[in-house]
Amino acid sequence: MSEENGKNVLMEENEKIVEPKKNKTGASIQKTEKTGHISTRLTVFLVILVIVVLLINSFAVYQNRRDSYKDQNIQNMKEVGFHLRDELELEGNTFVAFRDYMLKNSLKVFIPYDFDRDFVASAKVDFDRAFSEQYPGKSFGSDVSFEELDDDLKVLFCTYYQSKWFIEFEEVRDDFNIPNAYFMYPNGDGTHVIYVFDAERLYEGDEGDNRLHLFDDYEESYEDCPCLFDTWRSGKLLDDYDVFDNEYGRSYSYYIPLYIEAEKVGLIGVDLDTDYVNANLIGESIALSLVSGVILALGLFICVFFIHRTIVSRIVLLSQNVGVYKRIKDGAVADDISGKNRGNDEISILYDQTASMILEINEYMSNLKNTTIALTAAREEATHDALTGIRNKNAYDAEILSIRSDIEKGSHDYGIVMIDMNYLKQINDNYGHDVGNLAIRKLCRMICLTFEHSPVFRVGGDEFVVLLKGYDYVHIEQLASKFNDEIDRVADDKDLKSWERISAAMGYALFDPDRDRSIDDTFARADKAMYDRKKIMKSSRK
Repeated sequence: MSEENGKNVLMEENEKIVEPKKNKTGASIQKTEKTGHISTRLTVFLVILVIVVLLINSFAVYQNRRDSYKDQNIQNMKEVGFHLRDELELEGNTFVAFRDYMLKNSLKVFIPYDFDRDFVASAKVDFDRAFSEQYPGKSFGSDVSFEELDDDLKVLFCTYYQSKWFIEFEEVRDDFNIPNAYFMYPNGDGTHVIYVFDAERLYEGDEGDNRLHLFDDYEESYEDCPCLFDTWRSGKLLDDYDVFDNEYGRSYSYYIPLYIEAEKVGLIGVDLDTDYVNANLIGESIALSLVSGVILALGLFICVFFIHRTIVSRIVLLSQNVGVYKRIKDGAVADDISGKNRGNDEISILYDQTASMILEINEYMSNLKNTTIALTAAREEATHDALTGIRNKNAYDAEILSIRSDIEKGSHDYGIVMIDMNYLKQINDNYGHDVGNLAIRKLCRMICLTFEHSPVFRVGGDEFVVLLKGYDYVHIEQLASKFNDEIDRVADDKDLKSWERISAAMGYALFDPDRDRSIDDTFARADKAMYDRKKIMKSSRK
């Protein structure tokens, strides 16, 4: 972003220089044509006149643009906040767990006041090493959540995570040239705000301790910060901001609510000191006017024409081509840039490097897209059944490992439902495998509609397993009866084709710590119940 802002500033400066030249070009040419050789006094007079006119023009432009310039900077401030919001949303539940832990345990985490990127890298290495020793072969986040870590690992992770995001907020502040950016958590009573991440460093205790103050609990009032608390309570973006008069001048603070998986977790705040910005705008306008006036008077537009033809026009052309690539993302733009390159100077080198960079970016993005597509397809193929779309045996085995871990920790609210389709071979033999597949899909839909709150797996050709959880675990008797009734109803429906009257046997078992040494025992009891049901169904059919 800083590079793009630099381009915008360059374009604005070019516009401020070029526009006065156009205003004065005709008049200057006429004077040159009439007088031929201008005396020293006339030269001085023209220089002074150009400078005065440019100063007056710059002041008038400043007055006209002051409000719009402020609005533009406030919009930039919002975009900074949106950028931080998007970055934090990607962190997901790990960020929420970190925040909740640090609200109670921030003093356990030690970060030096003068820490830098090297400290962040070292803290990550320490956490990764300790995690690998405690959870060999597992990945943090996917296999082991933050809540499952012991306290020592949580402290190591929070040390890395806090320092990492502290640096991120500092870099955003510096890149966008704003006074401050922060993430805060209002406590809800309208009196206190806890600063989770802050681009402003404070000491914890004495400076000699070299300890960074974390999770600053700062007293705020609704009278001073109405937009802060209104944004938090409403959970929505407001078209308003808080205004403060402080040592920086007049400051504007804008707040953006952060949601992670539909949970409101805090506010992102961005500050802007418009008085400081406007003061700089005045100084830059006057300085630019003076410089432009001297160049206009002394150069008699020759330098302007030369620079425009040999430098500015070529840079503008390159910028336009880069803008085209930014819009269409087509590598052919690189060929266009190379074709328009002329000369053998630094700008020519810039043309070649830009064209090469575009080709590399285009190739990288293409490879990245193809890799992402391949990984997504591989992941889906590895864990999902191609015929029914539900999870397959691989996913079932992974889920069983998780349940074993939960059982070892004392969680016993699990059950297994075994469902086996009857007469699939006869359907395949009589109607073909395509019809058999339709029958399997129909049975799968019935299972999924019955057990809406539990994962369903296809573990064999005609075998399905449901891992009972939550509502389905509590109401298994009603659901089992509902499923069997539906099977009976379909079997008796004479309006259906023979293969559509699908039949399936179901058996279930709930984990019993007094009877089951492991989930395998529960599986065996469910499997036996299913086969007992299958025998009853076959005997009644005869």
